[in-house]
Amino acid sequence: MNDYPLWWNATLTIFHKWEDKLTRVVTWYPHTVDQCFWKYAGNKVVVGDVTINSEQVVCRIPEDALYLEPYQWAELSPEDKENYFTIAPGDIIVKGKVEETIDEYTSGKRSTDFLKKYKALQGCMQVGRVAIDTGEGLCCEHYYITGE
Repeated sequence: MNDYPLWWNATLTIFHKWEDKLTRVVTWYPHTVDQCFWKYAGNKVVVGDVTINSEQVVCRIPEDALYLEPYQWAELSPEDKENYFTIAPGDIIVKGKVEETIDEYTSGKRSTDFLKKYKALQGCMQVGRVAIDTGEGLCCEHYYITGE
């Protein structure tokens, strides 16, 4: 049994973007996690007669032994990168389990195509900010992510 609230019931698929420094080839590494929190948070700003609405996504991913800080994950071999995950600004998170891959070199499968498709289908965000809320004395240790 875990200590996470009942509403942490979403499955998320995280796509981490990796660019090889030598070849400049971009690869997206997927990783699926369960028992996560997902929420749409609408923001509204009024300036005089102008109203600006924006929608932000907030998600929380429970602490996981497979998570590594981006600098630690970057040091792994390509094979080991598939066994762990990390989260950084620019990554993509989809609500639900996704088997599809992102391929920047194939028309219709690029990250821009992927974002457009999954935002329309089931919910998706591009990561803007990541906070690591883990450590001694904290309950419900997690990774706090916001994005659009």
